[in-house]
Amino acid sequence: MAHIADTQALMCSNVLGTPKSVDAAAKKSKADLVAAMKDSSAMCDAAFDSLTDANAAQSAMMGHTKLGLLQYNSQHSAEEYGYGSIYLRLKGIVPPSTAGRGR
Repeated sequence: MAHIADTQALMCSNVLGTPKSVDAAAKKSKADLVAAMKDSSAMCDAAFDSLTDANAAQSAMMGHTKLGLLQYNSQHSAEEYGYGSIYLRLKGIVPPSTAGRGR
């Protein structure tokens, strides 16, 4: 979870033009990790909200445009969710996004 929060913060804050870190890798408690995840998600919400036709093709970082970096972030988050959901299921935990759907 720390990796996801740190990556989201890096990418989305760069889209906003103000690189920031939530330093989630240094967090030890669940509450601190949840707070870091919320902070990084808020940065991504702001980054997506800031995207326009006029600025989507502007360079952001790592050779990506702003739109490309947000697409890469979305892809990375989905990939990490896939890893996490398998880990949870191996531990006998139903991932929250699928709980209650029934089978």
